[in-house]
Amino acid sequence: MKIIHCSGERLEKSSPTSPEDAFVRSTVKYEADGRERKLEVVYLRCFEDDLSEWAPFEGDPLFAAGTREVHLRDAAAVAALVQDPKMQQRKRLYLHDVKGLANLFERLNVEAFIELFQRLETEGCYLWTSSIPFLKQANAHAE
Repeated sequence: MKIIHCSGERLEKSSPTSPEDAFVRSTVKYEADGRERKLEVVYLRCFEDDLSEWAPFEGDPLFAAGTREVHLRDAAAVAALVQDPKMQQRKRLYLHDVKGLANLFERLNVEAFIELFQRLETEGCYLWTSSIPFLKQANAHAE
């Protein structure tokens, strides 16, 4: 699978009574089996408020990749896709509580995740072959 683009946006109201402005959409575009696909993760904007309490990052933006500041909204769909190959079967993932969003980052190997974004910036794509590099390894000495 080749990851070719990721982005995020805070949704805006399409009508005066719409609740859309309370949501964020994170999108990752990728190529698999010769077809371009995309996965969207939609979550409530308020989940970003206490980011440092549940994610392995100090704040938003999460980090810089080259000249790009990577925000939670840019990263959520990528985190879902690279950790769980079953996400390739989905088009959209709706997260109704902060725990669902936190789960995307709970076992994430931050260094590998940052490297993915750096390669996207420098090479224009990232060739994904396995979830293993993106998962924190359990302590081999734990009993």
